[in-house]
Amino acid sequence: MKSINPKIKITISMIIWGSLGVFVTRLSLPTEQIVLFRAAIGCLALFLILLCKGKTKSKISTGSFLLLLLIGAMIGLNWLMLFESYKYTYVSTATLIYYSQPIILIILSTLFLKEKLTKNRIIGVLMAIIGMILINGLQVGGADPKKGAIIALGGAFLYAMVLFLNKANPGLGKIDGMTLTVIELLGATLIMIIYTIATSGIKFTNIGKNDIIILLILGIVHTAWTYYLYFSSVKAVDAQSLAVLGYIDPASSLFFSALILHEKLGILQWAGAILILGGALYSQIKAKK
Repeated sequence: MKSINPKIKITISMIIWGSLGVFVTRLSLPTEQIVLFRAAIGCLALFLILLCKGKTKSKISTGSFLLLLLIGAMIGLNWLMLFESYKYTYVSTATLIYYSQPIILIILSTLFLKEKLTKNRIIGVLMAIIGMILINGLQVGGADPKKGAIIALGGAFLYAMVLFLNKANPGLGKIDGMTLTVIELLGATLIMIIYTIATSGIKFTNIGKNDIIILLILGIVHTAWTYYLYFSSVKAVDAQSLAVLGYIDPASSLFFSALILHEKLGILQWAGAILILGGALYSQIKAKK
């Protein structure tokens, strides 16, 4: 896929990630098993891609390797919370709340990395907070919307921590993106093996044919292939374009949720969606000097 424009490859990745909720809600398995199989299949498939390309001999220090395993564990738990939130509220609502992660990252970076809190960032944070109040303050659908919102927010916090740790350790940026992701997926797999054994147990007898097909799609398409598309293109795209393209994911999630899951948001919820996504995007735009 070398001839395809990098921005198109990233756009394809984002659209596929936006359909995650549609596939996850079709599974009859416990959430922890879904996350475990996604991480394990994705890790193996992406490793095979690296193997075919001869990129498995990257030199990584023990400290960086252990840090990546920790970050991977956080990614696994973050997926767990996001997928679990789908059980209690609309996929669209959970996704919107989950995309408050850039705002949480700004707060963490300001508190612990002493980054300057610019005017754009302050406005972005306030927009996102108002948006979450609009969405969370109204019963938008699901078994327990408020519980789902809290779980999704927990997932957003964990992913913001993943971004924060990457930001606080710039040395990780020197590692090849796909190699880094394989190690992180290994960390996600290990933590989910431990968590699954401690909760529902790793069972293969309760997995139907439909579940197997969807799990393979989640692992190979939504994880290995999309990460390959993303990391094989990310260095050819400027940071601001990358930030804008990143919002195709939640936008496509809203589209798929409405079209396939028949989820309906009211005017105030749409206003909240615009404020959350708009605030997160606005906070990443550098103010003109």
